[in-house]
Amino acid sequence: MKVLVIGAHGKVAQHLIPKLVKVGHTVYGGIHNPDQDATLTNLGATPVPFDLLGPVDKMVPVLQTIDAVVFSAGAGGRGYDQTILIDLDGAVKSMEAAKAAGIKRYVMVSSAASNDRATWGTAIRPYMAAKFYADRELVCAGLNETIIRPGRLTDDPETGLYQRGISPTATDITRGDVAQFITAVLADPETIHQAYDIVNGQQNIAELLN
Repeated sequence: MKVLVIGAHGKVAQHLIPKLVKVGHTVYGGIHNPDQDATLTNLGATPVPFDLLGPVDKMVPVLQTIDAVVFSAGAGGRGYDQTILIDLDGAVKSMEAAKAAGIKRYVMVSSAASNDRATWGTAIRPYMAAKFYADRELVCAGLNETIIRPGRLTDDPETGLYQRGISPTATDITRGDVAQFITAVLADPETIHQAYDIVNGQQNIAELLN
C-alpha cells in the first residue's frame, strides 16, 4: 500500500516508517517543515508537505494517490491552542481530505483512556478532550478506521508484548511497540472499526488481536 504518515517527524512515526517500509509499503511522510526532509528520506519515506493548519483543499491533492492514512501528529506541548488546532481540528480536516480523495483506510494514534472522561483529571484535560472528539469524529466519518490509544509512551527497547487496557501495574508502552502495532493493524482488515487501548503486557500481537 501507499501509506501517508501524518506527523511523520514525530517519535512514534520515526519508529513506524522503517517498519512499514520493511513489510513492503511505500511510505510518504506528511510534514510542515521542509528542514525535516532529510530525516524522513533516511528513514525510507518520501517527504510531502502537509500542513494541518491549512485548508482541506490543500490536503486533498497529496492524498489522491494514497491508499491509507496514519495520523500520528500532535501539538507536542506547544500550548492548548495548538492542541485544539492540530490534535482536533487538524485531525478532522485530514479525515475530510481523505474522504474527498477517496481514501477509506485511516489509522488514528490517539491517547489511552481519552474515551473515558472520568480518567482525564485536570492536568491535561484539554488534550484528552481534543483526542476524545477527534476519535468521535473519526468513528462518524464513514472511513475504515482503527483507533489506537497507547498508554504513557517510553523510549525503552521494544518488547513485542501487549495488553489491552491500562491497569494499576501496566500504564506504559514503548514507542517502538506502538509502531509495530500500527503496522499490524494496517495488515489486518479485522481491525477495521475497532479501537484498542494498549500498554505493554504479556501477549504478542497475534494473541491480542485474536
